[in-house]
Amino acid sequence: MSDTDTIPRELETQLQQALAERDGAELARLLDPLPLSDALRELLNLPVEQRSAVLSLLPPELAAELVEEAPNAMAVDLVERMESEQAAEVIEELASDVQADVIGELEDADAEAILTRMDPEDAADVRRLVEYEDNVAGGLMVAEAFTFSETDTVGKVLRRFANEEYDLERYRGQHPYVLDSNGAPIGVVSLRSLVSTRRSARLTDIMVPPITVPANMPLEKLEDLFDEHPFLGLPVVEADGHLVGVVSRSAVDEALLERA
Repeated sequence: MSDTDTIPRELETQLQQALAERDGAELARLLDPLPLSDALRELLNLPVEQRSAVLSLLPPELAAELVEEAPNAMAVDLVERMESEQAAEVIEELASDVQADVIGELEDADAEAILTRMDPEDAADVRRLVEYEDNVAGGLMVAEAFTFSETDTVGKVLRRFANEEYDLERYRGQHPYVLDSNGAPIGVVSLRSLVSTRRSARLTDIMVPPITVPANMPLEKLEDLFDEHPFLGLPVVEADGHLVGVVSRSAVDEALLERA
């Protein structure tokens, strides 16, 4: 037997032992150093009934990374086998578009049991996202948006960038959007403008009008729009102009690829 055969088997044995002892810290120690694809493969090498048990014992952040790495149908299967309290903790850590994909595929009772245990604001976002059709802007967007008010300054944006506790990964390369008092986007600020403008300047002094898309814009029109403009993402609005999320170029590309 080669070393490459032995190592995976040793890891599987260690995972089984840690699971038998319900040692979440040891499970995390074994899986966290691995590339996500390898960690997911190790998880899926376990018997079906043990996979969700491992996820329940892992820190929610790591469990969420594994769920996001899995294909959607597999992610749904992993989550629906978990107790609703642990599932809610994991779902809370997912990007909102993934939350909606998973929750939308669960049985109504299972979905509701998870949503009632989530932060009410996050749960409201998921409920709204689930209502959209899959291949429209609302169904492809993330609810998280990098937003500021009309009175905010360049310095406030830069401080948020510098705040190590602020999770900028949630915004997937978005530019800052400026919202009016009704929550409608009235401007977008380029990163170049931010670094070349005095910190005391208001965002309204350097913003440009945003291109927004309605939540019901179909995939084909989104494709055309991204072909016309070099943006990484576009703000999504409801009929009243209220910002509800951001649809990314990558989400549109993935949807086109899946359809093809």
